[in-house]
This record gives sequence, structure tokens and C-alpha cells, in this order.
Amino acid sequence: MDVGPSETRPGSSSSHPLDPGGFAPGTILADRYRIVALVGRGGMGEVYRADDLKLGQPVALKFLSPTLEQDPAARDRLLAEVRSARTVSHPNVCRVYDVGDVMGRVFLTMEYIDGEDLASLLRRIGRLPAAKALEIARQLCAGLAAAHDKGVLHRDLKPANVMIDGRGQARITDFGLAVHAGATASPADFAGTVAYMAPERFGGAPATVQSDLYALGLILYETCTGKSAFKAGSLVEWQRAHTDSTPISPSALATDVEPAVERAILRCLEKDPAKRPASAAQVVAALPGGDPLAAAIAAGETPSPELVAASGEEGTLPRAQAWLWFAACLVALLLAPIAYVPLSLAGHAAIDLSPDALQARARELIRDLGYADVPNDRAWWIGTDDAYLDRLNQLRPSEALAEIRTAMPGPFVFCYRQSPVPLIPWGANGQVSAVDPPAESGDTYVELDLGGRLVALRVVPSASDDAQPSSAVNWTTLFAAAHLGAPDAFAPVTPRWWPESAPDVREAREGIYAGQRVRAEAAARAGRPIFFRLLMPWTGAPQWASAVSARMLTAPVQAWGLAFWFSLIVLAALARRNLRLGRSDRAAARTLAVALVVVLTATAALHTDSATALLDIYNRPGLLAQPLIYGLFAWLGYLGFEPQIRRAWPRLLITSTRLLSGRWRDPLVGRALLAGVLVGLFFSLPVSVWIPRWLDLPGGGPTIFIQGSLNGVRSFVGSQIMWLGIAPLWTVLCLAVLLIARLVVRRADVAWAVFALLMVGWGYLILRAARPATISPLLLLAIAGVFWLSLVWLLWKHGALALAVAFFVGFLVQQAPWTLDMSRWYAWRQWFVVALIAALAVWGFWNVLGRQSAFPTEALDG
Repeated sequence: MDVGPSETRPGSSSSHPLDPGGFAPGTILADRYRIVALVGRGGMGEVYRADDLKLGQPVALKFLSPTLEQDPAARDRLLAEVRSARTVSHPNVCRVYDVGDVMGRVFLTMEYIDGEDLASLLRRIGRLPAAKALEIARQLCAGLAAAHDKGVLHRDLKPANVMIDGRGQARITDFGLAVHAGATASPADFAGTVAYMAPERFGGAPATVQSDLYALGLILYETCTGKSAFKAGSLVEWQRAHTDSTPISPSALATDVEPAVERAILRCLEKDPAKRPASAAQVVAALPGGDPLAAAIAAGETPSPELVAASGEEGTLPRAQAWLWFAACLVALLLAPIAYVPLSLAGHAAIDLSPDALQARARELIRDLGYADVPNDRAWWIGTDDAYLDRLNQLRPSEALAEIRTAMPGPFVFCYRQSPVPLIPWGANGQVSAVDPPAESGDTYVELDLGGRLVALRVVPSASDDAQPSSAVNWTTLFAAAHLGAPDAFAPVTPRWWPESAPDVREAREGIYAGQRVRAEAAARAGRPIFFRLLMPWTGAPQWASAVSARMLTAPVQAWGLAFWFSLIVLAALARRNLRLGRSDRAAARTLAVALVVVLTATAALHTDSATALLDIYNRPGLLAQPLIYGLFAWLGYLGFEPQIRRAWPRLLITSTRLLSGRWRDPLVGRALLAGVLVGLFFSLPVSVWIPRWLDLPGGGPTIFIQGSLNGVRSFVGSQIMWLGIAPLWTVLCLAVLLIARLVVRRADVAWAVFALLMVGWGYLILRAARPATISPLLLLAIAGVFWLSLVWLLWKHGALALAVAFFVGFLVQQAPWTLDMSRWYAWRQWFVVALIAALAVWGFWNVLGRQSAFPTEALDG
């Protein structure tokens, strides 16, 4: 044990004279080493500079002092130093080569460092400049981390055991007291220099990583201030100083000490080892220019939202690079119509009438059938005949294109519904359908093709209707509305479909229509038609056949409800725990929840073209109930779930945290927007349809269509708003899968690999469901791999915000009804989508420029 600084300094060229020691210059030892000079001496031994005659390089030879030469324990420590130091290989650690014996004296050979020890340097110049002190601090942390990674504890770290070589690099030396971490120590094993000994060591506690870090803190204190943190003259005084005294703040002694450096030093000097950094890597991460997120993770802490937002690079791109990113987004955006128009169902199918004309035709038909046209509420939408689309997918592209242009009825269906009561849907998207809400008495539903021909009819007659029972169906009016020609041309057959309301009479007829053998089913009650369905060879059951089930809790509905409420309870418990521990980002959770409620409420109000959708909010509790429930779910989810992601992968949340905190003009947010737009446009490319089109295989025809893209203006705008809520939910789902993978496999790199495989598998299943028999499974798997791995890369590289933007852009592109015929009533919608995506790109480009102008000043001046 040393009370003061050791004088053992291998390679030291200190100015005070040294006697020649036991070996004179020129002496050759072990037929290999020629003594040059004695360069260091201390209580433990002597260090000589020598020339290795075999390798032709200078080395340092360390001998035990003559008084310790016969001490077996001292010899064992010297051998232990060799064993410990040889396991550590790092530029900031003095290398130890081997052990030898000459004339009964054991010595070790190590790297000769031509320089000066830090203790001598500080005595000579006082303290190091701030920049040099920071550089030395990083190097000492790196060397100590390398030793700790090998399980080696130095136990005698002090300025005298730190060499500054001729290039100004710090090197940790003298592992004579080093032990392996976890080694059992007796109370008598009180090794080290008390001036640099951690408080717990005075109580007999064994050396730990934290005790080495305490010594490191004292070294950094002296390096920055030129003064010792504590002063004492005896063992008792040193113990009292380390245990009870608090050092003066470094910034009070040297004004150029940065706050981050001071915090790192004072944390190393905490009396309680548990409050010190967990590792040397954490110390260097906390220094200026380090990584505070890595420091927090290394400490086993959950980084605060403020720390996450403050982390990462500033984000500004050079002007040329920003223009390159922006140009790439615009080029990709221009390629979207080229990719989608040949495959767009809306771009090729015949659409003869506008929605206004079709709505007028439906109401006219209802009046012709004898029903009063005085609804309390009404709604309309355009859907597709899915059975017909399945048929098209069995045709080659040229065959499908020819059939779409001449098909009667075509692939699209105009749906009109009116009711004597408000149409308040039960579904989460707020969109009226044939079965949602369940039909009440007086409800009328009509399907027309886009040429105005009747395809289907359903009427729920009034229970008080006292008209005379009908004896036959009025086929003349129905056939005229369906443009089927004369009813006599169709032969009567046995009815198959039973309408929802009990009819007086049911009839069916079969005949030839548009070159196909078709079937017409109808029913009447009280002298008026209540049911009609035109059945093509590929037509399935009427979609309203399960209308009653809308009121029933089926097994899937029950399972979804149970999962939702169970998740809500779990998230509530996690949120409560995180709130109690102070981990949750309350402000961001509140912002997200409010935004989601606003988005979903607007979607529900706009998504349907019900006549009272915007006027009946007060009387439509469901319109607000579901957004509020999902807002509550988002709020609890963010409070309970986000801290876990922030703890495991805080970098994924840097841009989203900045955005939620109101930093809309942040350059890094702009970079995430540009990356998200670019990858989203790439991700949305319909390659799985283009391949069969190129190969002239079934499934390559123009069949791409997203439900809702041809609905009313309010509904279409509501759909675009809806994606603002759906895209973050998909992103959260991806983060949940990643986090679960991390909890299962424990290792971060393996978790990412598992996550990537799951994402590719998910993408493959989506493609397989959409293209059941088009291309080979291996080719579909390759396509899914390319596109879904691009999303995994985006999340890893640019974070959650970029992934949410990519999902949003992908949804928008797929939502647009792409067409080259600008005279069509819906042609403006594709340019609306293009404008939204371009606005995102412009926003990202504007942000990523930072304080730069978009154009060089010289160009503006010219």
C-alpha cells in the first residue's frame, strides 16, 4: 500500500537524477537485453530501458526491488501482472511482453514508452488545456474500458501510472496490483494508493469497476484543474477525506471546464458506488462529443425524452445533397402514375355517369317502385364486385382489359342507401355500408352499375303497411331498371335467395344478358318489390344476407373485443408504473392522443356521404365515442409502451420525439420526412402485379382499386386524413414486434434479424393473399424481401417517424384512382394525392436545409 504517489514510471524521462541502480549501462541480460539506463524506481521495484538485441527495438525491464526479491508474494504479484496485462491489447494500455529470470532475479519485459508520466507532467505545467484534458480523458476511458472488458481491474490507477508518450497519447501502465473482476479479496488485501482509493475500499470492500472509475475521476479532476481533489497526510486523514469530504467543483478552479466534463467527473467521485457510472464506456459517452444516449443505456437507465430529443446529429444537409434527396423524391413521385395507370381499374373501366347522376337515378327508381322519397338520411358510395375482380384475375392482361371496357355490369357498383332514421354506423371508420347500421323499417338500399343499370335492391317495408298482398313480382319495372329487355325473354326458375324481410311472393328468372347466362331473383310484399338481385355466373350471395349478424357478437368480434380490453388493462398498468417512476413522456402522449382523436373524429365525420354526417355530431355519440376510446388507448399505450422502446432503442424515437415536442422545422425531422417519402414511394410500387403483366400471365390486368377512392369528396378527403392515424398505428405495431423480439432473444442484433424475418413473412402473406396463383411463392418471397426489408432499413437508419411517413405515403399512392383521362370527374384526386406527397417532400427539403437558402447567394444576386 502506498500513501503517496508511486515513483515507478516505466520509460519516464523525468529531470531529477537517478543513480545507475543494480545494472550498469551496457550490461547484457539473458543474452538478449542490453541495459541502456535506469529510468524509474519505486517501492516495488526498478525499471530499466534496454535494447532487445533479437528484435532490434527498445523495451522496458521491470525488476522487483532487492528487499522484495525474496518475498514469494511479491514474485507472485509480478507474475500476475504479466498474466493480467498480457490479456489487454489496446493503444492506450502499455503492452507487457514476457517474464524472464537473470541471476536469480525475476523481471518482466514490456513496451518502452518514450515520454513522461502524467504526475510529473502536471507538477511541471500545472494543468492541461481543456481540449487536451478532454482528449486524455477519452483515451484513459478507452484504455480502462479495454481492461475491464477482459475482466481486469487495475486497482492502482493514478497519474504516476499514466504515461504521455511522445505523440501526446495517454497509456495506462503498471498492472502490478491488478486482479480479475469477481476475485475474492480478504480484508487484509488492502492494495493500492490511498490517495486514489475509493471510499468503500477503506471498509474492506473488494475492488470493482466502480472503484477504478473513482480513481479515474480523481485523475480527470487533477488533469482539468491542476489540483488534487483531496489532501491528507495519513491513512486516517485519507479515509476521512474520501468518505466524508466533497471536492470543490472543477469549474470553480478552472473556468474552461465544460459542464458535461464536470458532471462526468463528479459522478465518478460519488461516495456510493451504485451512483457512479456503470462502465468507462459510459463515462466517455457522457463527455462532450460523446454519446449521451449510449451513456444512459450503459448505465441501465431509461433516457429522458428531453435527452432523446437533444441527441443525434443536427440534421442539416449540404445544399447539393438536400437538392439530391428532394429531386429523388420528385422523380419517384413522377414514376408513380407510370407504374399505376396501366394497372388501375379506375383508369380503364367504363364510368358513364357521375355520382350525382347515379344518385338521382337511384332515387328516381325508388319512386318508380312506389316508395316515398322523403328520407331522413341517405348515403352513397362506390364499391367493386369482388367476385368479378376474382374472375378478372384469372384472365391474361389483354383479355382482362378487353372485358373491363365492355362488361355490363362492370366491376364497379354504385351503392345508395336511404333511411327514415339517421344512418349511424357502428364500425370504427364511421362509413355506412349495406349492413352498417342494421336496417330499420323503411330502409332502402339500391345497387347500380356505373351506367345506371339496376343490380340489386333491398327494402325493409314498414310494419304498419296495410296494402294488399302481392300475387306476383312486377318484373316489367325491375327489368326496365336493369336494362334486361323484355321479362318474357327470361324463363321462370325456382328462387334460391330469401330476402331479409318476409315477402308475400318470391320469383326468379334466367336468360341471356350481355352474352352471359344470368339469373334475376326478386321478391315483393304488399304489392311492391322489396328484393332484387341480378346474379351473373360468378356472383356470390347478396352482401346483405348477414345483415342481422351486425348486431351479434360473433366469435372473432368477441376475441377482438377481449384482446382490446385486455391490452387496455395491461397498458393502463404499465402506464401507471411508468408515471409513478417518472419515465413517461406525458406531453408527447397527450399530443399524440389529442391528434388521434381529432383525426379519427374528422375521418368518421367525413368518411361517409351521409347527408347528416356533419350536422348530427351531437346526436351521434358513436362518432365521438370511438375516437375517444382510441385516443385513450393511444395515450395509455404511449405512456406504457414508449418508455420501453426509449430504453432499448432511443435513437428510433429521436425525430418523432422532436416532432411531438413541437420542433416542426427541425432539420433531422426534415431528413426523416424525405427518407420516408422516398422509401414510401418505392415501397408502394406494384411489382407483384407488374411481373405477371410483363409475362402475360393471369393476374396482370388492371384490377388495382382501393375501396373509398371514388366515394364523395368528403369521404375521399376523410380517407386521406384517416391514413394520418393508420400510419402511426402500423409503426407502433412494428415497434411492438421489434420489442417483443428483443425480450425473447435478448440480443439487439438478433432481435433485428428476427424482426426483419417477421416483416418479410408478413409482406409475403399479404402478397400471397392478393395474388393467390399468379407467380411462384419464391418470387413473391423475393419481392416481399426487397420491399419490406427497405422498411426495416428505414426504421433502423432514420427512426419511427420516417417509417410512419413511408406507410402514409404508401397508403396515399395506393388510394389514388389513377387515370390518364383528365375528363373523368375523379381525375383531380390523383393530383390531390400527388400534391400531398409533394408537400411532404417540400416540407422535408425546407427543413433539412436548416439556415441555408435553397439557392446559392451568388445565383440570387446574379
